[in-house]
Amino acid sequence: GLSGELWLNPTWAVRAEIDQGIIAGNNPLAGSSPEHLDLSVTRYMLAFGYNILLQEDFFGPKIQLRGGFSQYKLTGQDTTPTSITNTAYSGMMIGVSGSLPITDKKDWYMGAGTTLFLMPRMQENPVSSGASNENQINTFNIFAEKKLNENLRAVGSLDVSLYQTNF
Repeated sequence: GLSGELWLNPTWAVRAEIDQGIIAGNNPLAGSSPEHLDLSVTRYMLAFGYNILLQEDFFGPKIQLRGGFSQYKLTGQDTTPTSITNTAYSGMMIGVSGSLPITDKKDWYMGAGTTLFLMPRMQENPVSSGASNENQINTFNIFAEKKLNENLRAVGSLDVSLYQTNF
């Protein structure tokens, strides 16, 4: 994953994220070929953030409220018969995250965040699993950051995401 945040001023920021993953596994449908599948997962996000500083220091503890747009895609190989469809979830999102320095030098931070999607959409191809009328996307993460320099941080994160559709 790669993320960047542009600080417009101490209060407002613009954030962009991209995550890419590759999954290899067995075809879940007996009799469908190929037997082994390669899938790719991609997530894009663009959001505006509003920082609530809990001290008079931008690099101190803070809460960030976010709003923007996100898209998640699962893309796989064609199978005969079709076992896994290409799926894309997208929608407007709102979220909150918080972080605080855990060292006096403010070079290590810990934090957590959550995101909720408003009226998410889901599309499938080459076939549809049914008429989707109820989609839900929720995410949660906990993270640690190491300040490398004033403008660059390394982040380790545990992300949990739920993408759900009722047909």
